[in-house]
Amino acid sequence: MEKNIELNGVQNAHAVLGDITLDLPRMRFDLVISNPPTHSGKEVLASFVGEAREMLKPGGRLYLVVNRLLSARDMMASAFGNVEQVGRHKGFIVLKATKSRLPPGERP
Repeated sequence: MEKNIELNGVQNAHAVLGDITLDLPRMRFDLVISNPPTHSGKEVLASFVGEAREMLKPGGRLYLVVNRLLSARDMMASAFGNVEQVGRHKGFIVLKATKSRLPPGERP
């Protein structure tokens, strides 16, 4: 992953490998990108989405690459209140959700 950052000329990024909150309990990120463990079942995927949301700073984004037949879109919409498809290729889709900048329950 560090090589991809270098090859793409990104100056303000650092790749961190981990199992969401199991390995990264106190860290917060602007961006989480994953091809999550969809083979482990819906409960694991839903937990992953929720934990990824908790790891994000307000305004942070989650991008998932998933098989288009999975219900990840609904899980992301439930956890974030928003989701959009931003890419598609050969049976896979890229979904993006953004964590609200407002505390829960507050409206602009």
